Amino acid sequence: GKVVNVDKVEWDVMPDALTTANALLGGEIDFVEQFPCDLLPMVEGNKDLKEESLSPVGYFTMYRFNFKYPPFN
Repeated sequence: GKVVNVDKVEWDVMPDALTTANALLGGEIDFVEQFPCDLLPMVEGNKDLKEESLSPVGYFTMYRFNFKYPPFN
């Protein structure tokens, strides 16, 4: 079986990067999956925050060509 180590998990979607950074710095949120690189200087000197890479290969993007129109049809 799976062991539950927390009482509750909430996923909040924040489309604005600056709002996300301010929420992290203000202690309103605990974790950011993809922090914007241009805002890293805001959090780099903060000893209360820990930055780390959870995946050695990082994220990747998949593309699917539109197969209805040439030359991919």
